[in-house]
Amino acid sequence: MATLSAPPMEVAKVVNPNIAPPMAKQITQKASTSISFPGSAKYQRVGAVRGQTFDVYQVLRYPIMTEYAVGMMEKDNTLAFVVDARADKKMIRGALKGLLGVEAKRVNTLVRPDGSKKAYVKLAPGYVAADVANRIGMF
Repeated sequence: MATLSAPPMEVAKVVNPNIAPPMAKQITQKASTSISFPGSAKYQRVGAVRGQTFDVYQVLRYPIMTEYAVGMMEKDNTLAFVVDARADKKMIRGALKGLLGVEAKRVNTLVRPDGSKKAYVKLAPGYVAADVANRIGMF
């Protein structure tokens, strides 16, 4: 039996004119999102300037005489002061040494809701908070 063999014919592709042919993908690098633009700053980005100098009378404003502060004075040998809002713990420690002549063992600070700063100063052994309070006229 003989097989009929015909030469292979090319198959015609049906092209839909409404669909665009696929484009070749081109790999491009994305632009960096952290671009820095040259120019001057509109305002200073840091809070307080380091190295501010205060007079000892500017650092310590006034002592606090509440029941809580008097209890801490008797029980913990601690004095309470309202201090300048820009003063740090080293400045408070130095103002106590210069103004009152006492050494501070520990200084704790907090900012009150009205914006003023309060400092609790625990005196070093050898200093009595009640004696210092009498000397500055708290009692």
